[in-house]
Amino acid sequence: MHSRIFARTLLLFSMILLLASFPHSSFFVRSNPNTLHVPQDYATIQAAVNAASSGDTIIVSPSPSGTYPGNITINKSLTLMGISAKSVIINASNIGPGIIINATGKVSVSQLTVQDPDSFSNGISILSSLDVTVTGVVVKSTVSQTGSNGTWVSNSNNVILRNNTITGNLYGVAVQGGFSNTIQANNLTLNHAAGVLLAGATGNQIKNNYLSKSQSGIDVWYGSTGNVVANNPAIANNSLAGIYISGSSANQIIANNIDFNNSTSTSTGVYLSATSGNSFYYNNIRHNSIQVFGVGSSDLTANYWNDGATSKQGNFWSFYPGVDDGSGGRPAGDGVGDTYLPWPCPSGGRPCSVTGPAGVDYYPLMLPVKPPTLNVTAIARPLSGCSLPIPLRVNFTSSATGGSPPYSYSWKFGDGNTGTTQNATHAYSARGVLRATVTVNDTSLPSNSATDIVNILSFSGGLSLSVLDDAKNVVAGANVTSLSQPPGQARLNKATNSTGSVLVPCLPPGSYRIQLSKQGYETVLTTITIANSTIIQSVTLVGVQNAFPLALLEYAGVGIALAVILVAGSFLWRRSKRGKRTAQTLQTKP
Repeated sequence: MHSRIFARTLLLFSMILLLASFPHSSFFVRSNPNTLHVPQDYATIQAAVNAASSGDTIIVSPSPSGTYPGNITINKSLTLMGISAKSVIINASNIGPGIIINATGKVSVSQLTVQDPDSFSNGISILSSLDVTVTGVVVKSTVSQTGSNGTWVSNSNNVILRNNTITGNLYGVAVQGGFSNTIQANNLTLNHAAGVLLAGATGNQIKNNYLSKSQSGIDVWYGSTGNVVANNPAIANNSLAGIYISGSSANQIIANNIDFNNSTSTSTGVYLSATSGNSFYYNNIRHNSIQVFGVGSSDLTANYWNDGATSKQGNFWSFYPGVDDGSGGRPAGDGVGDTYLPWPCPSGGRPCSVTGPAGVDYYPLMLPVKPPTLNVTAIARPLSGCSLPIPLRVNFTSSATGGSPPYSYSWKFGDGNTGTTQNATHAYSARGVLRATVTVNDTSLPSNSATDIVNILSFSGGLSLSVLDDAKNVVAGANVTSLSQPPGQARLNKATNSTGSVLVPCLPPGSYRIQLSKQGYETVLTTITIANSTIIQSVTLVGVQNAFPLALLEYAGVGIALAVILVAGSFLWRRSKRGKRTAQTLQTKP
């Protein structure tokens, strides 16, 4: 009797361990969310976050003491909403961060103020997360020369920062890694280093922002690619540069006002170092101490300075002395200059470079680009995905205000296909960073026109692994799994084929922690960073003896292994007890 109870107890304990070994998702959202109130229900915001379930809403009223403490950590899907950014204040008091959103998704933060994180923290940190929205928030530091950032977005995707005021920080917004984030309609002024930093970031959009009175308006550094910087009304009054691009390519700089970056004799409108394939057009580049500067010759010649249309148009430059007389081979009066080409350095050398070639713009505009009368917004879902093995389907919606409706819509999907409806669905078989553009015209005469651009990422990264043993023989059937991967990416779970290889195409950029295992071999862990190409790597598995327990753990998981061990122990214990009783019986027989 006691042995049966003991065995059942062991089995129950093993099942609990097995269930505990299964991962859970912090992205789960309840179907019946609740609303929690601070300070009415909970004295602090963190207490409400701890009590909330995924999908709940937390509404914050002004604190009775004036401010709420910082160091608030959010690791579940929820909405955190202040009733007013003027009255709901989170004060980190220079002893920690303001808000940390960590390894989660579907989080919304709005209508509150975060102030004074310490110099090693950030006002708002968004770490390894997906689908996060921050709107109507004020992030500021009152500490002179602070080292904290207003909002730090690290290895996160589909983050939207809109209609925020971020001032007095090191960087207003810093995006490191990740893809498909949107920074739109924010006031990013008086930050020490830059309004926006993109560092190793792909497919982000920086639109309709005010970026002024910092060292740089925008820094695009460290291999950032496929980003759009468009329709920013003021990249102005920065001491170092309006836009500073270093070691980055294939970004589009469109229809921005890059003005009055002239506080020193070397302040530059557009500063380029080790760049190629970036496109600049429809920008007003005016009244900067140096309009454009390239560190190397290729910075002037390997980037594009026009829209690529049949009748090309470039940028407007202040103090361009040329005329539109048709002498450049285009019709006279078409709005594009024909003399003093390329501008601003038709003879090469300074101020565009130290000893470089003539540059930059062969199609300078005669008049400034005016802000559009229409306000156009384009939205795409999904913003990213895989076009293999079937096309990536993307739903596009657009809206327009201003001018004289009704409106007509024209889509260019970035892969050669077009559309003429307000909303559209398009299937992509191409890979890489694709840009969809919608152009809207109204019915006035002449018609008003405006455009908006959205990035679509059809991932072009991939992983090709070859697995060998220590004798250089191929290892077929080895498990290749990811223990961690970029937000939104499903866990990898593959096995090597008969040639010891495995190919995983169409991976989003980011860091992957890969485990390789097979019964009879030591497990190998490796970290692989995927960018926009296929990583080819060979891994060696070393054979081991008596590998049954290790293989069991690798194949079945900790919970199952413990269950087997405990049940086996119960069985052996019962056999031992039965053997003792049998021996005692034999000893008592005459």
